[in-house]
Amino acid sequence: MVERVRDTAEVERDSEDPSRISHADTLSSAGARKADAQPTADDLPADVRLGRFTLLRVLGRGGMGVVYTAYDELLDRIVAIKMVRSDRDDQHLLARVLREAKALAKLSHPNVVQIHDVSESDGQVFIAMEYVDGPTLRAWVQGRREAGAGCRELMATLIEAGRGLAAAHAAGLVHRDFKPDNVLVGADGRARVLDFGLVAARGEPEPRRPGSPLDSAELLTRTGAILGTPAYMSPEQWLGRPADARSDQYSFCAAVYEALHGVRPFAGGTPTEVLAAISQVSLESSAHALAVPTPIAAALRRGLSFRPDARFPDMTALLAALDHDPAASRRRWRRIAGVALVTAVFVIAAVLLAQGLQQRWRRDQREDDAVAALAQLEARIGESRAGGDRIAAARMFAAFLDEPAYRDTAAIARAWLAEAGRRGDDGDRRAAISALARAFTLAHDPKDSKEALLGLVGLFRGELEWDGLAQVLALLDERHPEAAGDLTLASVRGDVALARHDFAAAAARLAGPRRELASALNSARRAEFADVHQVYGRVGDEVWLLARGVGAPVLHAAKAEASLAPLWRHPFPLDTGRVELVDPLGGYVIAQEDTLALYGPAAGGGLERLYTWPERQVYAAAAADLDGDGAREMYVGTGSSCQITKIERDPQGAFTRRTVYDVGDSVESVVHSMLAVDLDRDGREELVVAFAGWRAYDVRVLRAAPGTGKLVAVARDKIGQAFGLGAVRDGKGEVRVVAEVFHREPNPLVFAPEQPFGAPAGNYLLALDGDRLVRRAHVPFVIDDAGAKADGVHWYPLVGDADGDGRGDFVNHYFERGVFHSVVQLQDERGGFVPAVLDGIQVLQLVQLDDDPAAELLANVFDASGASDLWLLGAGGETLPVRPPVHEDMSDRSMVRDAALRRAFAGADDLRRLGLFADAAGAYEELARRVPPGELRRGVLVDAAGLRERLGDDAAALALYREADDGARTTAALQGVFRSHLRLGEYDRALRALESLRTRPELAPGDAAVLLEQRDRLVRAAFDHPPIDVGFDRPLAPAWTIRDPLALRRRPLSQTLEFRTTVPGPLAELPLEWDGETIDVSIDLTVEHTEWSSQLLLDLVPEAEPERPVLRLGVMTHGTSRGGQPTLREYQCHAGRRVFFVNHVPALLPADPSTRSRVRLRMFAVAPLDELGCALTDLDRDESRIQRDRLTARIGPPGRYKLVLRAAGDVPAWLSAQIHHVAVRGARLVDPPTADPRRVALVNAAVEGEAVATLAALAEVGPADAREQALQALLLVQTGRAAEAVPLWQALLAAGEDAAARGALHTLLRGHHAEVGPVLRAISEPRYLDLLAEAWRNTGVNHLDDPRVAPVFLDILAGLAPERLAGPGSSAAEMLRAADLLTWRARLLVRARKPAAAREDFARALELCRRADQAVSLRASLLLLELASLAAKDGDRTTAGAHVEAARAASTMPLLVDDIVRARAELAGLTGA
Repeated sequence: MVERVRDTAEVERDSEDPSRISHADTLSSAGARKADAQPTADDLPADVRLGRFTLLRVLGRGGMGVVYTAYDELLDRIVAIKMVRSDRDDQHLLARVLREAKALAKLSHPNVVQIHDVSESDGQVFIAMEYVDGPTLRAWVQGRREAGAGCRELMATLIEAGRGLAAAHAAGLVHRDFKPDNVLVGADGRARVLDFGLVAARGEPEPRRPGSPLDSAELLTRTGAILGTPAYMSPEQWLGRPADARSDQYSFCAAVYEALHGVRPFAGGTPTEVLAAISQVSLESSAHALAVPTPIAAALRRGLSFRPDARFPDMTALLAALDHDPAASRRRWRRIAGVALVTAVFVIAAVLLAQGLQQRWRRDQREDDAVAALAQLEARIGESRAGGDRIAAARMFAAFLDEPAYRDTAAIARAWLAEAGRRGDDGDRRAAISALARAFTLAHDPKDSKEALLGLVGLFRGELEWDGLAQVLALLDERHPEAAGDLTLASVRGDVALARHDFAAAAARLAGPRRELASALNSARRAEFADVHQVYGRVGDEVWLLARGVGAPVLHAAKAEASLAPLWRHPFPLDTGRVELVDPLGGYVIAQEDTLALYGPAAGGGLERLYTWPERQVYAAAAADLDGDGAREMYVGTGSSCQITKIERDPQGAFTRRTVYDVGDSVESVVHSMLAVDLDRDGREELVVAFAGWRAYDVRVLRAAPGTGKLVAVARDKIGQAFGLGAVRDGKGEVRVVAEVFHREPNPLVFAPEQPFGAPAGNYLLALDGDRLVRRAHVPFVIDDAGAKADGVHWYPLVGDADGDGRGDFVNHYFERGVFHSVVQLQDERGGFVPAVLDGIQVLQLVQLDDDPAAELLANVFDASGASDLWLLGAGGETLPVRPPVHEDMSDRSMVRDAALRRAFAGADDLRRLGLFADAAGAYEELARRVPPGELRRGVLVDAAGLRERLGDDAAALALYREADDGARTTAALQGVFRSHLRLGEYDRALRALESLRTRPELAPGDAAVLLEQRDRLVRAAFDHPPIDVGFDRPLAPAWTIRDPLALRRRPLSQTLEFRTTVPGPLAELPLEWDGETIDVSIDLTVEHTEWSSQLLLDLVPEAEPERPVLRLGVMTHGTSRGGQPTLREYQCHAGRRVFFVNHVPALLPADPSTRSRVRLRMFAVAPLDELGCALTDLDRDESRIQRDRLTARIGPPGRYKLVLRAAGDVPAWLSAQIHHVAVRGARLVDPPTADPRRVALVNAAVEGEAVATLAALAEVGPADAREQALQALLLVQTGRAAEAVPLWQALLAAGEDAAARGALHTLLRGHHAEVGPVLRAISEPRYLDLLAEAWRNTGVNHLDDPRVAPVFLDILAGLAPERLAGPGSSAAEMLRAADLLTWRARLLVRARKPAAAREDFARALELCRRADQAVSLRASLLLLELASLAAKDGDRTTAGAHVEAARAASTMPLLVDDIVRARAELAGLTGA
C-alpha cells in the first residue's frame, strides 16, 4: 500500500502525544511534507464527505496517502479512512490499494484490523477500516517497559499479535511486512495487526524475480520491490526470494526479541553484514534486556533461523512454544504440595482436596489441549480452504467435534464460532445461523455466548426470521442483561415490534420514516369483505376490491371512507381470469373471459358489459390522452399476441379497437405492465410499458405519433424482467418510475453470458432525461424471490405516501412460510429508501380515505394458521392485534441430575426456541443416545419426532415415534405414529395406531370423542373401499378405457406402461366413485424426455365436468418457443386454485427436460388431519420432499369421477415416459361405460403390442379414427406388409388440415421415423417435409442441445439434399419450410464443430428467405447474425461486420439485432454494436 524505506515511519500526527496514534500507517519520509510543498488534494478540510463517510481529522500523512478519522453515517460509528494521494503517478498504486482491501476483507479475527469498505469518491480511492484508539505496539512496549513491566505482561500482548498473523496464514495470506509499527494496541488492551499493503495470497507471484540480494540503492529507491522493512525482513526477503508464512514468523520473532531485549536481534550496516549475522545466529545483547525464560529464548532463536525449514512449521506451533511456562507449572505444583502438606493431618479432607485439585488440573489440561488443538485445526482448515478443498476442511472440523477428549470444553463453542464465520463467508447464511446457535448452546465463556447471540441477531435480521430474532433478543436480555441498554440493538427491537404488529412499541423504538409509518398504522379497522385478492384503489368516491373465493370472482365497491361500507357487487363468469382496471377515472375494467370483455358503469350502480373482442389474455392496461384530443383512450397489452391495442369510442359512441404497437415493435415480447404518467412535465402523459419475455426485457416510454396514432418509443432501458411499474415523486417533485426487476429465467440470446438475466434484481427508479430513460437509484429486494416462485409475488409495486411526509413510497412483497409479507420502502429526505417489513401483512393497495397526509393500507393480515382477514391500516377506531411471541412447550427436565446433561438439554431447548428445528431435532436425537431407557428417553424421542414432523420428514418422525413408543404405548408417541402413517399413505397402520390410542385410560372424554370421529372418517375413506393399486405386470384391467392406442404400449419385461406422443389429449381413463373427503393419489413413473409446452397429467375429474380437475399431478415443461430462454421441467400438484411447486429451490430432481428421472408424485387430502399435501420422491436416490397446506373444505363434491392420464401442450411436443404404478386410496372402482367388446379387444391387443391380433381386429371393425388408421399402417409395415399400408398412408397424407391425422403422423415421425419416414417421403416428398418440419420444430427451436435427441435429428436432416427441399416452382411456404430445416441442420453442424458445412446451410437458408420475399424479416436477420458469428470466430471481422450491418438492414426488429450482437462475445466488439 505504501513505500517502506526506513525502519520507523515518519508520520505527521495531529495528536500531541507522539506515542498515540488512533490508526497507524507506515508512511515514508519521502512522503513527509516539506515546508515549501504545494498543497494537494490530500489537504481536505475536516468536514469533507467521502460517500457516507464524513472526515473528522487527519491522523497521519505519508508518501502514499493520508489517514483520517471519519464518521460512518449509515452504521453510526467512527472509522479510519486510508485515502491514497491523488497527486502520485504510480501505475501499481490502485492494484496495491485493492490488494490490501482484498486481503483484509478475507480476515475476520479479533487480532486483525477489520476492513469495512473500499470505494472511490471524486477520483479518490480510499479504504474504510476499523478505528482503533490506541498506540502502536512499539510505543506500547516502550511505555510498559518504562513502567516496569516484565516479560510475562509483554508476551501476553505480543502473542495476541501473533494470533492475528496466524489467522492471516490460516486464510492463505502472507503479510510480508510485520513489525511493531504495523500493530495497534487498543484501549481495550487487544492487539490488532494492520497494514496489509504488501500482503500476498500463497502462491501469488512476487513483483520481483528471485535473484541476488537487493543492494542499498534498491532498498532506498524501488517502490514495490522492497517487500518488507529492513530491520524485520527475513533472509529470503533480503535475497529477493519469495516470502511465505515462515517469513512472517521470522519478522514476528524479530519484533518479539526487540521488545524483550531492547535491541534488534541482528546488527549490520549493509545487507551483506545483516545476512552474515543472521546466518551465524549472532544475536545482539543489551543491558536493558528483561529476564527471558529459557524456553522463550530457545523458541525465538529457532524462529530467527536463517533457513525457513529450520523454523517452526507454522505460527501456531511457535505461539504454543512462546506460551509455554514451566516455571509457572512448577509454582502451581509447589502450591498444591504445600497445601497438601499443611493439611496432612486431615487425611480425608486432604484426599478429597487432592482429588478435586487433580480433577481441576485434568479439566484445565483438557481445556488447554483443546485450545491448542483448535489452533492447529484452524490453521489446517485455512490451508485446505485456501487450496480449494472444502470437503477436507469439513472432515477435519467434524473430526474435532467428534473427539471425545474435547467434548464439553470451551473450545467446541469457539470452533463453532469460527465455523459460522466460514459459512457466512461462503454465503450460506442458514448454515451460519446453525453454527452460531450451536456455539451459543455449547459456550462456557459468557463472551463466547454473547458473541454468538450478537451474530445471530444480524443473521436472523438478514433472513427476516422475526420469531427467531425475538427469541435471540430475549436470550440476550436473560443471559447478558447489559445488552438491554445497547443502543445498537434499539432499531432491531423496533423491527421486531413492527413485525409483530406492535406499532406503538415500534414507534417508540424506531426513528425517521419507519417511526412515522408505525405511528400511522397504530389505528386500524377490520373490513367486512372476504377472499379479497386485489384492491384497485379509489374509483371516484368508491374503493373497488376483487374477491376470488371458491366460485366466480366478484368485484365489490365500497364507500371511500374509513368505514368501507359496501355499495354494490358485480360477479363475473365462473371461468374469468384476470380482471384489470383500465381507467379509474371512467370506471372501466377489462375481464379475461372466453374473450376479452370491457365493462363500464351501469345506470344505478354496478357494471355492465360494453364491448368484447376475440383475445384470450390481458396482462396490462392503462388509459391516457396520448393523441391530445381531450378524450382518454384505453391501451391494452394483450398477452401472447405481443401487441398493444387501443380502444376508444368513435363519433357515434361505439367502441372501436386497433393495434397501435405490433409484434415487431414489441420484439415479439409480452406487455407485462403499463403506466400512464407525465414524465417530462409537459402537461401530457406518456405511456411507460414494461416488456418481459421472450426477447425485449426492457422498459420503454411511448408516445403517440402525430397523424397516425401509432405508438413510438422515445426512450428505452433494457433492464431485465420488469414485471411491474409504479410512479412516485421525490422531495423535489420529480416523477420516478419504479420498476420491479426479478430473475425468472436467464436468456443468453439477448444478454451477455456474465449477466444472463440483465440487471441485478431489485427496484429501479427511472427518470426521463431527454430521449434517455436513466436509472436514478437501485433499491434491492429485502428478499429476492427468484424463478417461478416469484410469479405470484412480483407484479405491480404499490405506490403512495405511506408515512405522510409528502414523498412517494412503494411496497414490495415476498412469500415465505406459506403467506405473503410486505416491505414498505419509505423515501427519506435525501431521496433514498428505508425498508420497513410488515410480516404476515399483504398490502393490497395504498388509498387515501381520511384527512391526514398518510395513505391508508388495505391489506390481508394472516394469522398463525395461514388464514387472513382484510384490514384497513391507518384509520379506524381499532388496533391490529399484536402477534404473540411463539411459545415452544418444553418438556420437563427436572429429573436430569447430571450437570453436563442438563447443559446439553438446555442447549437443545434453546435451539428449539430459536426456531432451528432441524438442529434441535439432531440435538435431541444425540441426547436420546446418551440417556438410559425410561421416561426421560421417551420424552426426548417424542420431542425429536415432533420437530421432524414439523419439518415434513414424516418417515424420520415415524421412526422416532416408534422408538419412543417402545412397548410403553405412550399417548404422545401413538398420536405421532398415527399422524405419520396417515401422511405416508399407510392407512391400515394408521388405523391400528388409532385403535391403540382409543384404549388409553388417561384419555379425556373429549379426546376420545375426537378419536372416534377420526376413526370413522378413516374407515370410510380407506377401508370401506379396497385400495386401488394398478401395476403393469399383467394386461390392463377391464376398468381401463384406452383413448389413444397409438401412444400406449405395455412393456411386460419392465412391467411398465409406456407412452410416447406429440398429441395433446386423454390417453387412458379409470372410473371411480369418491365421497369428497379423504383421497390419496400417487403415480410412479420414469420420465424419459419432455419438450417445451409438453405436460404429462394425471387428473381426478368429475364425470359431469371432465374439464375441471379437482386434483392434478403433473410433469410440465416450460420456457419459450422462440429460443433464448432455457426449457425447464417442473413437478406440480394442483387442488383447485392451490398449486404446489414441489421441486423448487433447492431442486430435488433435475430441471433439464432431456434428463431421465425415476420419480413418484403423490397428492393427498387427509380429512382426519384436515391436511392437503404434495410429495415428490426421487426413487433413484430414495429422497423425498413434501409440502402441506390446510384443508379448509372439501376439494370436490361426492359422486362419480374419472382418473385421467393425459398429455397436453400448445404445439407438437415430444413426451416419453413409462408408468410403473398408480395407486388410489379413498375411492372405489366402478364399472366403465358399456363399450363394443370387439373394440375393447382391439385396443387391448394394441396396448399389449400384439401386432397380428390388432391387425385382425382392425380388419374386422375398421379403424375408428385417424390415429387408429395410423396404427394400422405402422403395424402393417412392422409385419412385412408395407404394400398394404400404402393406401392408408396416402389417405393420411391427403387429410390436409385434419388435426387428428397430422397429429398421428407427427407422433410416428418422432417415434418411428426410420420405419415411417422413407415411406411417406416416397409417397409425397413435399407433404413429408411439411410434416417433418412440424413434428421436429419444437426440437429445432428449443432442444438442439439435448444430447439424446440432437444426434437423431442430425441424422434425419443429413439425408435432406438442399436442391430437393425447394425446387423451382416451390411456394413461399415451401421455401421457408426448407429454410427452417437447413437452419436447424446448420446449428447442429456448428455444435458438431463443422463450421464450413454450417456456413453453407446458413447461406442456402438465407437465399431461400430472399426467394420467398422474406429478405427483410426476423428469420433473415437471425441467419445473417449466425453467419456473422461464424466469420468472427474465424477471425474475419470485416465479413462479420458486414453481416451485422446486413442483419440490421434486413430486420423487422432492429432492437433485437442490436441486443443479440451485444450479447455475443464474438460480435460485441464490432463497430456500431
